Amino acid sequence: MTLTKKLEKIAAWTAQNNKEEINTLKKESGHSYFEKIENQIGEKLPTDFIELYKNFNGEDGESYGVLFGNRFMELDEVILQLEFGVELLKPTERKILDEEKSNAILELIALAFHKSIKLEKWERATFECSDGTYSGIRVYTSDGERSDTSANRDYQDQIFKLIKEVYLLEKESYNWDTLEFEIKFDGSHTVKRTDYIWEDNMSLTSSPPLAIRNKYFHHKWIPMFYDYGGNFIGMDLDPDEKGTKGQIIVFGRDEENMFVIADSLEAFFDLAIEQMIGENNPFDGESHLHEIFKKIKNY
Repeated sequence: MTLTKKLEKIAAWTAQNNKEEINTLKKESGHSYFEKIENQIGEKLPTDFIELYKNFNGEDGESYGVLFGNRFMELDEVILQLEFGVELLKPTERKILDEEKSNAILELIALAFHKSIKLEKWERATFECSDGTYSGIRVYTSDGERSDTSANRDYQDQIFKLIKEVYLLEKESYNWDTLEFEIKFDGSHTVKRTDYIWEDNMSLTSSPPLAIRNKYFHHKWIPMFYDYGGNFIGMDLDPDEKGTKGQIIVFGRDEENMFVIADSLEAFFDLAIEQMIGENNPFDGESHLHEIFKKIKNY
């Protein structure tokens, strides 16, 4: 049985065994998106992925998904999700290409923020900003007292615009996550470019151990099935030392304890069908699909 036939069998069972309206497989080719995805991940797509998406490009409808409620993603949706992983990549050699222009914009941000502070007497102020946002505003007086405040709204649009401008200027060559400003009352300032390391702020695990890399998102994890809540079942093209390239894994916004469901897309469908037609079908209940597969795999 081909991959497409196996997915059709799963979709048919899902439609027959649920009271809710079920989406239908979109019987059109997604081949026009293959090159863009390959450019995103930096390598050729696996043959099993191509085989499936040559025949189906996700599903039609906004109801219950064809994979036991999970949505089979269209490739334009896949591309949007992959962009987040690509955004996390940092240049091998990080540098400021147009330092004079960057410094001029940073000077304007500091000046606008200085003018926005509402206190009459203060010594220094600190704040962090990222692409189009700023937060963590702290103003200190000469005796060390700290006031958490907000910038005057008259300057917000100007500050947002300038942050966006310097971010776009430095994105390709540096790609910082946050700028940390310290501004003195006399107008002088310092700026530090920093990164947000997801892995340092989360307790990520892999089951089996060393099968999945210790990442929150990865540009070589291709999402394929979506739970409508920011979590995915997808294909891992850059496994850890004890993993298998092309393995099917669970990852996403709520998945700190990631796990391997199967070593390949075909093995994943085979496992799903085996459980689906078995005596103790686990897909009949109310449990989240990821938890069902975790129990099947005894993780």
